[in-house]
Amino acid sequence: MITVLLADDETVERKYFRNLLHRHPGYQVSGEAQNGIEIMELASKTHPDVIIMDINMPLMNGLESAHKIKEKFPNTIIILNTAYADFEFAKKALDYRLDAYLLKPASEQQIIQTIQSCIARLAVQNPAPPVWQNSPYFSGDTQESAENTVDILIKYIEQNFQRNITLSDLAELTHFAPSYISKQFHKETGQTIKSFINQKKLEYAKYLLANTRRSIQEIAENSGFNNISHFNRVFKQMTDMTPLQYRQFIQSEKRRSY
Repeated sequence: MITVLLADDETVERKYFRNLLHRHPGYQVSGEAQNGIEIMELASKTHPDVIIMDINMPLMNGLESAHKIKEKFPNTIIILNTAYADFEFAKKALDYRLDAYLLKPASEQQIIQTIQSCIARLAVQNPAPPVWQNSPYFSGDTQESAENTVDILIKYIEQNFQRNITLSDLAELTHFAPSYISKQFHKETGQTIKSFINQKKLEYAKYLLANTRRSIQEIAENSGFNNISHFNRVFKQMTDMTPLQYRQFIQSEKRRSY
């Protein structure tokens, strides 16, 4: 069971996180704090696995509280929940060795993925933290943690392949270095991240070519390619046909089946 400590001076915000975590097996809210002093006291008493805290709180702001907690409990995962996204804030959080931050309002998927990614990263650095061994998301096995991270990447790509996904986007999503996620993705899937993204784009493009009358230009754009030349080149490399040849082939196969 992963224990989570919540800190926010807004009751509504704490309730949102409490209800969200309650919907996901394997998480338990171990306490709630309304200010920076309370969260430090609760962290010392309950030793949570994860702390999710607001940056703007009375008595002591979340960034300073997090810094003090991290110094005392370096293996506690600390995620700042904040409306700030400026460079100086991100730099300060990095200097304090905090694990991640969420930008308000974060979605349920973003929150759970961020927690899981932080757990997977800590598992690589410290392969056997016993408090998490009964978690459905962590078995104490570094290999399984890597697989969880790859699963997160796959799901994200499947849902967002039409966007211009960069390696930096995926690194930010998982809170791992680009080189690490590239290596783990290839190890688990046998594919590079780039080839997997192109595969998903082409699967959708093939569907549109076979089932719609949209132009090749429209299909290239709808499938997430920057321009038709790139679309034609990738399509040819992966299918040995141009998009037009593929459409003509599918049409001829349909006529034969009639």
